Amino acid sequence: MERGGSHHILPRSRGGGDKDNTYPDDRWPNGLDGHRYWHTLFENMKASEVVGKLWNYMDKNGGLSENFFYVRFRVLKPWKDKRVDSKIKDIKTTKTKKRRDAWQALFGDLRVEEVIDWIEREFIRKEWLNAP
Repeated sequence: MERGGSHHILPRSRGGGDKDNTYPDDRWPNGLDGHRYWHTLFENMKASEVVGKLWNYMDKNGGLSENFFYVRFRVLKPWKDKRVDSKIKDIKTTKTKKRRDAWQALFGDLRVEEVIDWIEREFIRKEWLNAP
């Protein structure tokens, strides 16, 4: 699932605009174009939803459970009705190699908690907005 253009922290399809919502290309881990890899792993989930899924797929040693690579996260469309919370469905996938490669390219050997810390710092608290 490749996407062109800037990465919107809150996807436009879910109500995100452009002001303070476009992630700087040079801040992705490992100096890569992380946009494509992010969407391969998390489709159009919100950062807080991604964090929740990562906690769910963390194994007892703090690593990423192998089961993570066997699912894709499908965000159902209730956000069109503002009164309904979004639902995310875990769907079995055969694209496990593509998902493993995306994780490795984007996060390398980072532990799940380190990835969560990065997501919270970069996408939730947006500390880069205050950088000199």
